[in-house]
Amino acid sequence: MTIVDTFGDQIYNPQMKIVKWIFNKSKFLHKYIGLFIILFLTWSSFSGIILNHPDLVSGISVPGWLVPSQYETENWNRSSLIEMLYVKEDKNKAFIGGKKGVWKTDDGGKTFKKMLDGFTGSLYYGKVNDLFLLEDEDQVPELFAASFGGLWACNTNNEKWEKIFPESGNKEVKKILRIDNRLIIFTPSEVWETSIGSTSFNFRKIDLKREGEEKAAKVSLVRLFFDLHGGHAWGIAGRIIFDIVGLLIIFLSISAFYMWYFPKKWKKKKEKSASKRSSFNFFYKYHLKLGIWLAVILLLIGVTAFFMRPPFLAVIARGDIDVSLYPGPFPDNPWDKKIHSALYLKDKAKVLIEAEDGIWEGDDTMTGEFRKTRIPILVFVMGATVFEEYPEGGFIVGSFNGLFHIPGDGRAIDIISGKMVRFVSPVRPADKMISGYFRTPEGEEFITAFKQGIVPVKGSELKGRFDLPEEIRNDNRLPLWNYMFELHNGRMFKDLIGEWYILIIPIGSFLFILITLTGIFDWIYTRFRK
Repeated sequence: MTIVDTFGDQIYNPQMKIVKWIFNKSKFLHKYIGLFIILFLTWSSFSGIILNHPDLVSGISVPGWLVPSQYETENWNRSSLIEMLYVKEDKNKAFIGGKKGVWKTDDGGKTFKKMLDGFTGSLYYGKVNDLFLLEDEDQVPELFAASFGGLWACNTNNEKWEKIFPESGNKEVKKILRIDNRLIIFTPSEVWETSIGSTSFNFRKIDLKREGEEKAAKVSLVRLFFDLHGGHAWGIAGRIIFDIVGLLIIFLSISAFYMWYFPKKWKKKKEKSASKRSSFNFFYKYHLKLGIWLAVILLLIGVTAFFMRPPFLAVIARGDIDVSLYPGPFPDNPWDKKIHSALYLKDKAKVLIEAEDGIWEGDDTMTGEFRKTRIPILVFVMGATVFEEYPEGGFIVGSFNGLFHIPGDGRAIDIISGKMVRFVSPVRPADKMISGYFRTPEGEEFITAFKQGIVPVKGSELKGRFDLPEEIRNDNRLPLWNYMFELHNGRMFKDLIGEWYILIIPIGSFLFILITLTGIFDWIYTRFRK
């Protein structure tokens, strides 16, 4: 109720008093929370711009002295070893693949040498996802490496690499399979094949069908949130727009600090020149204008960031939406950015594809439809790191929630403990986050865990083998893209604050949402009050 005097002037309006009280609190929160997260917004915006353009920074690496100690490689950890392939005719010779490239040993794992000749010099594109050794009679063994930059082939006699896929540019290859006389490679979105034994490799794309394509396709919430966060949902134009927004967030941060700090300094020194007043007015004017113009995008960035890291990632991990609700153009390819790994079950003439939306099964001709199937455990949300046949029958599947033997009778057996398991969380990592697995010619089994590195299982022993080469131990460089990724997700600060680092992104994004909402409220209040 508003009380007015005889002349119609407003004397008391309790509703406006409450609104003004809210405004004062909102203004306080906007100012001091904004100042508190200036560094967070600056590093997040700068790193986000870099992450949007991996091709532009793929040749740049960060020197080791700038890399925190937690990223030092010890005992082949941090996915530096994901696979080791032994040569059938020489049990002392083996090849290693991982995020540190391709290495070889000629003495059963006592010493290692990096295989560099002809291989990419980019630390980013030189990360290896899979190795395959082609050993046919009367032919020199040929080694294939599936890397972030494509597929590479190496004659093991001269040990010189040649890139064979794609013909130009870079395209990540996830897995290599041999089916009869065909070499099959899997990228995150496609499947290609070439004949084995020809003088050259001519890859042909396989039209890989899946059952139910005529039904409404689904997009995972994880992908949706990631695509929205960086503007990828709208292609290159969206990424550039979000790059510009990132720069403007840095401007908003700088202007906020300027408007808070320098007036205090001037007042203390009793200075207030026309030039200083002009600079203050410039920052004040465009801080308000840009803040309100970008409000919707800022909220979108903040909300998606809140759910993109644990613990709140678990909320969206298994959710999806119809593709019709995707805000931008979506590829017709139902496999687009979904393939993690693949497996050929020779005795059943079946191929299994482990994808973002589950396990798909089809025949080894790969001409029919692939049907969705189930296995006794759920793969970790980031995808399988191990997916291969097992000599004892069936196959094994490993990810950041463990390594399991699937014998084919409905059971899942933990390789490390030897116990049968009934449920494995797809969002909760295990103590040993599996990044690789290998088996020696004598049948000894070893896993590589992301944190711990090589770990013997089932009574196997290291016996003085597999020591990390000094070349890796002394080279702590990180690709710039990966460095920025670790900075962007807050993991870079683990050495400083321990496991609390996991809360940096949720708390920072929540505060970002809060200052955006208070900024909107303050602008509306000031505008309509005038």
